[in-house]
Amino acid sequence: MDKVPSLSALHDIVEPGRVSVWPWAMGWWIVLAVLAVGLVFVGGKFWLKRLHNVYRKEALKALAQAESPAEVVAVLRRCVRVWRSAPELSGLSQAEWFSLLAVTGKTPLPEALKANWDQALYGSLPVEDLPQWKSFAETWVRNHQPEGADD
Repeated sequence: MDKVPSLSALHDIVEPGRVSVWPWAMGWWIVLAVLAVGLVFVGGKFWLKRLHNVYRKEALKALAQAESPAEVVAVLRRCVRVWRSAPELSGLSQAEWFSLLAVTGKTPLPEALKANWDQALYGSLPVEDLPQWKSFAETWVRNHQPEGADD
């Protein structure tokens, strides 16, 4: 009969070492790269949007400090100058200005403001009309879309 090996000849079970999480497999590097590119893209879009809207923030500050309808009209003109050149604007008639403000602001200029546009432009309009001018201008600055911009 064969001899039965003794229990003393058995060795302890050796457990394998812990599985390392580093270095990552190639798939994880690809996922990380895609996430990084996506983050850069989204961050870039957010930054560009903020950059393109800085003039709105500045215009709202100027409107808050405006003390006459003439200053409000000047702020509206500066906003339009962001995406239209000075020679283009200098040739616009009063009706074309109203049309430009209505088209880009998605709301027409109130009739009371249209009637007083010239007086506001040259500073001869009473300050009592200022709240109505500021209200329209703030709404327009917040909501307008430059010509050719996507909604």
